[in-house]
Amino acid sequence: MKVLVFTNMYPYEGAPSYGIFVKDQVDALRRERVKVDVLFINARCNKLSYISGIIQSIRRCRRNEYDLIHAQHTFCAAIALLQRKTPVILTFHEGEASATFKMRLREIIRKPYKFLAYSFNLKKLIIKLIDEIIFVARHQKNLFVTNKGVVIPCGIDLSLF
Repeated sequence: MKVLVFTNMYPYEGAPSYGIFVKDQVDALRRERVKVDVLFINARCNKLSYISGIIQSIRRCRRNEYDLIHAQHTFCAAIALLQRKTPVILTFHEGEASATFKMRLREIIRKPYKFLAYSFNLKKLIIKLIDEIIFVARHQKNLFVTNKGVVIPCGIDLSLF
């Protein structure tokens, strides 16, 4: 099996623990001999990275035969859906989805570019269009009132502590 993990959270030189849980998942898949490529959109450094992400994802999907695209954010899933031959699953981490209207509005006023990140309707549309979804918390699934998807809660390996 060959998987493209498409994420906007992944460790990099400037933030070695950023998105470490995504890297841990990639490493676990590789230990199981799954072939995994990672496409990291580093929007922390440049908000326009999503535009180059569109081009990169199209190129990667044309050059490689992926069995699955695993998106780690709604924006990544939206870009992945631009191609229609490979199934797309989304792991939904986005806490802002459960923010109150007042909290969303305050954040959008402070940072207008956050409008799409806080768009509940965009998230609902993407959930409808993708092939499958993994929610990291039960309240997220309940928020979207969907029969689609499973809940796999985040956890920690207590043997490490």
